[in-house]
Amino acid sequence: GLHVLEDDCYRLGVAGASSYRALLPGLGWYVSSLSKSLTPALRVGFAVAPRAHASTLRRAAEHGFFGLARPLADLTEDLLLRPETLQIAAQVRAQLQLYTRVAVNILGGYDLRWGDDVPFLWLHLPDGWRAGAFTKAAAARGVQLRSAEDFALRDARVPHAVRIGINAQIALPRFESAIARLRDLLDNPPEGMVV
Repeated sequence: GLHVLEDDCYRLGVAGASSYRALLPGLGWYVSSLSKSLTPALRVGFAVAPRAHASTLRRAAEHGFFGLARPLADLTEDLLLRPETLQIAAQVRAQLQLYTRVAVNILGGYDLRWGDDVPFLWLHLPDGWRAGAFTKAAAARGVQLRSAEDFALRDARVPHAVRIGINAQIALPRFESAIARLRDLLDNPPEGMVV
C-alpha cells in the first residue's frame, strides 16, 4: 500500500486532529523535531514507523548517522522530563504568535496564509509579481525570503508565493521593519510592472 509520511516538525501546539500514524497505523509514519518546535540549539528529531517497518527505520537510522552521542541523548531526555519544559514550549508559542500578529497586521491587506503554531507565513503575490523576482527585490531591501518554488517538486505547479520565516533570534523591531519593507515593496512595485 501507499505509505503516508506526516512531517510534524513545525507544529508547536496541541494537535487539532489525529495523526496519520494514528489513523493508518500500518501505513503512517510520523516525523518531528525538537530543533524546529522547541529550540534550534538542540538538533534532535525522531521518527515513528508502522510496527511492521520499525526494523527498517532502525537500520536506516543506524546506517545514516550511527546514533546520537550519549551526552546529546542524555540532554534531550533531561529536557523532555523537566516539568518546566511545557512552560518553555508555551512561551515559545506565545512569542511565535506575537511575531505572526505583527506580520498579519502589516501585510493583512494581501493574500497571507498562516497558522498559529507554525513559524512561517505564506504570502501569495499579487498579479504581476513572480516569486523569484519578488525574493530578489526583497533581498535588495535586506529581507531574505524563500520562494514557493524552493519547496515544490520540479514538475509541480507552483503558486507565485513566498515563505516568510519567523525567527525569534531576530529582534521583534527588526522583524517588524523587514515586514514593513515587504509591505512597501508590495504597495510600490517596480516601475513598469503591471499589477
